[in-house]
Amino acid sequence: MHLEGIALASFEQALVAEIYDPDGVLIGQAPITVQANEYGTTGPYAVDLLYSAGAAGPGRIVVLDPSPAFGQTLHLASVEV
Repeated sequence: MHLEGIALASFEQALVAEIYDPDGVLIGQAPITVQANEYGTTGPYAVDLLYSAGAAGPGRIVVLDPSPAFGQTLHLASVEV
């Protein structure tokens, strides 16, 4: 699955893309680097998210902004597909 958009990442312009199956099981994950001119500004990103699902069906795509310093997620956006 190809994901792209515009984002603001808070640490080293790094985000994470995840895809979940209908049961909420993580079936794919990929790092994202936001292509911004400088820290603290928005920029485009694009990533090919590989996953393996047992059957066709609904799922959820998540893009999150992890904080390595605090071990938490700073921001999260998701959509059902």
